[in-house]
Amino acid sequence: MFRHNAQRKTAFTEEQTTWLRLKKDHIAASCSIERDDFDCSPLSDRGGLQKSLGLA
Repeated sequence: MFRHNAQRKTAFTEEQTTWLRLKKDHIAASCSIERDDFDCSPLSDRGGLQKSLGLA
């Protein structure tokens, strides 16, 4: 994330950074991430799968 922000014209937005951290934490805790995981907190609290895909 830091490398991306340092080497690109456009850095990740605050919302994109939050999502990247949420995904990282979920993967670290469960060793995977599935579509259904976006229906559970804290991912669903931020808008779920659709919001995550919209930020890409």
